[in-house]
Amino acid sequence: MTSAHRVPRKSGAPLHQAPHAVRLAREATGLNQREMAAQLGISRQLMNDIENGHRSAQPAVLERIAAIASVDVDTLKASKAGPMCVVCAAVIAEVSA
Repeated sequence: MTSAHRVPRKSGAPLHQAPHAVRLAREATGLNQREMAAQLGISRQLMNDIENGHRSAQPAVLERIAAIASVDVDTLKASKAGPMCVVCAAVIAEVSA
């Protein structure tokens, strides 16, 4: 699928997730994007788009990511995200606990 066929998020539309927190949570599980996507039932490309902030994760997908990574879903939500280092520290603390 080429980027011309992907439906980008609406310009200015808020993301449901903090992309860097989603990536850090996935990496902490030891899964690559393809493996995480398979567990979520989404494509690897969509997983990549979620992690890079090109597409917003549906709330159900965000909840499944949190469950797989054993973190609180609020840690992954954009509304809860602070500066990258604060969010990353929270994810690392949860995954390490």
